[in-house]
Parts: sequence; structure tokens; C-alpha cells
Amino acid sequence: MARTVPLRAFLLFLALPLRSVGAQQHGSATPATSTGAYSAEQADRGRRIFGASCASCHGVELEGATGPALTGAAFLTKWNGGKDRTPADLFRVLRTTMPKPAAGSLSARAYLDAFSYLLMRNGLPTG
Repeated sequence: MARTVPLRAFLLFLALPLRSVGAQQHGSATPATSTGAYSAEQADRGRRIFGASCASCHGVELEGATGPALTGAAFLTKWNGGKDRTPADLFRVLRTTMPKPAAGSLSARAYLDAFSYLLMRNGLPTG
């Protein structure tokens, strides 16, 4: 049986290195903050991006619709359920496959902001 960690701890693990992943892969990416995982402003921008580009598939409340849920146990199991997935893997999936059918169509900043919103909705506090 795979050992799991609390969702907040996993998301914190994801958030901290993701800033540098986005900056390395997309020189125009704006780091979240110098001391925390993301800012309230990023999450707010991400909320608007999510509403416009993601909610039709992942649900307004990130509960899942035609796409998978992005909160709770199902999300944690998919991204941490005993699999060797890294923060870079999650960012790569987000950046290269979303939003469907226009994969890769958002700016680097938009992808980081949308991820910040995902973190906020999963209970990770701003930094």
C-alpha cells in the first residue's frame, strides 16, 4: 500500500521549486515572491485564468468535470500516490497539455499564476 502525505505538505513541496522551474524553462516567468511559494496577486490572476481557460473541464470549484479534479484526495493520489513524480512533471503537464485543445497557448506567467490559484484552492497559504 502506497504511503501518502497530507495534501498541504505535498502542495508545499510542489510550490517551492516550481518558481525556478518556470523561470528556467520560460525566461519571462515572474517568480512568486522572494520568501514564499506564491502571492495573493498571483492567485487572483490565476483565478481569472482558471475561470477562462480551465473551469469548463476541471469545474468551477476544481471538483472535476470532463477533466480530473484538481483538489482533494483524487488529485493527491494522481500526483503523489506512490509515483515518482516531481514538481517539474506537474508544471510540464500543465504547460504542455493545457488547456485542451489549445495546449501551450498561455504565457509562462499565466501558467504560474494558474498554478498559484491551484495551490490557494488546496489550502496552501500565500508567502
